[in-house]
Amino acid sequence: MRQCFALVLASCCSLQSQPAAARSPDATAAQLLASGRIEEALQNYRELAAKHPNQAKYEDQIGFILAATKRTEEAIPHFRRAIQADPNSAAAYYHLGVALHLTRKIEPALDALRKAAQLSPQTGDYRLRLGSAYLEADRFKEAVPELTAATRLLPASAPAWLNLGMAQQQVRNFAGARDAYAKALELDLQNDALRNSYGFMLVNTRQADDGITQFRRILSAHPDDTAALINVGFAYLQKGELDNAIQQLSQVTQAHPDLAAAHYNLGLALKQKDDLKAAQVELERALALDP
Repeated sequence: MRQCFALVLASCCSLQSQPAAARSPDATAAQLLASGRIEEALQNYRELAAKHPNQAKYEDQIGFILAATKRTEEAIPHFRRAIQADPNSAAAYYHLGVALHLTRKIEPALDALRKAAQLSPQTGDYRLRLGSAYLEADRFKEAVPELTAATRLLPASAPAWLNLGMAQQQVRNFAGARDAYAKALELDLQNDALRNSYGFMLVNTRQADDGITQFRRILSAHPDDTAALINVGFAYLQKGELDNAIQQLSQVTQAHPDLAAAHYNLGLALKQKDDLKAAQVELERALALDP
C-alpha cells in the first residue's frame, strides 16, 4: 500500500505566506515541500537533521519523502535513525514498518508495526496496518484482535471491516465474518467482491436464501460474474436443493469450463445425488485445474 506515504507531500504542512527572512528553517523546508520542490526540501531536511541529530522528526520526514517518491529502500535507514533519536516515536516505527512491508521484509515489518501499535494503541491506522500485515502473512489469529481494534477506532473504514471479515473467515468464525462483511458493505455498496463474500458467509451461517439474494443482486448488474454464479450453485447445495445446484453449476461449467470451484461444487452435488461416475469426472477435472 504505497499510498500510506504518497498522499501527503503537499498537504503535510499548511503555511501562511510570510517573508523568507521571517521563516524558520522548519517552515522553509515545509514550504518547499508544499510547493512541490521535493529535492530542495529534502536537502533542507538533511541539513536540519545534521544540525539536530537528537530530533527524530527530521530523519522521519526525510524517510517519508523518500518513500513517497518511490525510494523506499533509501528511506529505511532514515526511519531507523529517527527511532535511535527517539525510541518512543510511534510514527517512526509505523513508517519503518510500512517501508519494510513494501520491500517484503515481512518479519522486521511486523516487529516495527507491533511497536508502533504498542506505543500508540489508540491510533486506528496503526492497528489496521498491523492487522492487515498479519492477514497477508496468513497469521489470522493474530490479525483478528488488531483488526477488531481497528474497527472500533475507525468505524467508518470499509477496509478495516473487510479485513476483519477476511480474518474471521479464515479462523472459521463465520458469524463474525458475516457481520464484519455486512458493515463493510454498508460503507462500500458497489463492491461486488465484498458482496460475494458477504453472501457466501450468509450461506455458511444457514441463511442461504439471503445469500442468494446478494448473489442475484450482483448478477442483475453483471450477469457474467463467475463468483456469483458459482455461489448461487453453492447456496442451492447447502440448502439441499440438489437438482437446482446441478442445473446451475452445469450451466457454469459449460460456459466457463476452466473454473475449478464450479467443477468441485458440481462434483459434490452429483455425489450427494449418488451419481458417482459423473461426480468423479467433475472432481477429477477440479483437481486437474487446481491441484
